[in-house]
Amino acid sequence: MFVALTELGEPDAEQWNKRWDLVERSRASVNMVCRQNYRLGAPFTVGRSVPPEVTVSPERTPLLQQHNLLLCSVTGFYPGDITVRWFRNGQEERSGVMSTGLVRNGDWTFQMTVTLEMTPELGGVYSCLVEHPSLQSPDSVEWGEP
Repeated sequence: MFVALTELGEPDAEQWNKRWDLVERSRASVNMVCRQNYRLGAPFTVGRSVPPEVTVSPERTPLLQQHNLLLCSVTGFYPGDITVRWFRNGQEERSGVMSTGLVRNGDWTFQMTVTLEMTPELGGVYSCLVEHPSLQSPDSVEWGEP
């Protein structure tokens, strides 16, 4: 039975309640189409978890004291819920960090690239830390000075 939430909806609710044949057809469609589509799609989505592959590389050949970008490429993961952070010598870097945002691959996986503007210095260690539901603990990939 349809119940109007406001006075304005009462005429519509009355009309729907008079058309039980239409309501039953709609319910049958939901049971046949929607539930079947859910059963078919669920193995690809519900409970599915694919860990990310993480690589760190400089944009160009690194030279000491020369501005560069480090790229943290995170690929092939599912679901899309992910956190990617940059660290320099154990301290989180927040400035100079840019992200492509989440990109769909078309095969139910995602990718993302997060860059860090930096100037390599002797002894500097940079790491890209990735947190994802498929990982038991965060994945950290390091890059050291040239």
